[in-house]
Amino acid sequence: MFGWQRDAKTTQSSSQNISEVYSLASDFAYARNPWVLHRIIQVAATRVLVDFQGQPRSLDRARLDRDGWVFSSGVCFYSETTMRRIAAEWASLGEAAAVKLRHSHTDDERDLLGLGPTYTRADVMASFRRRAFELHPDNGGDPRAFGRLVEARTRALARIRR
Repeated sequence: MFGWQRDAKTTQSSSQNISEVYSLASDFAYARNPWVLHRIIQVAATRVLVDFQGQPRSLDRARLDRDGWVFSSGVCFYSETTMRRIAAEWASLGEAAAVKLRHSHTDDERDLLGLGPTYTRADVMASFRRRAFELHPDNGGDPRAFGRLVEARTRALARIRR
């Protein structure tokens, strides 16, 4: 099931071993282990179905194979290889620098959404809608910038729920 496969219908091949899929915890800036392992439900020729907080999420297998990461509904999922590379980079920085780097994402999301140090759900959603209109690919925006905006909204809302 895992490893190199060739699909009879599409004749596409894949060399990525998709054995584990990870995401960053919503409080990853503060967590001792910021990585969350997700159970793989099914691996198909074009999709990888994972369990995310009790709900199935369908991920683009080609992108996960090629880039090592994929966005799905505002959450970035990483292959095991990519997760290990990022974790090794953080470890090489030393614990204090890694924590500072992870904390910088909190500042980045507030800057991207235009939020102050304290904010409400209504603030996040109003700012997201305003910025989404500017960055959405259907309005000529950059898809990656829009993906970062969606991820920032998700993290900001997760911080409110804590």
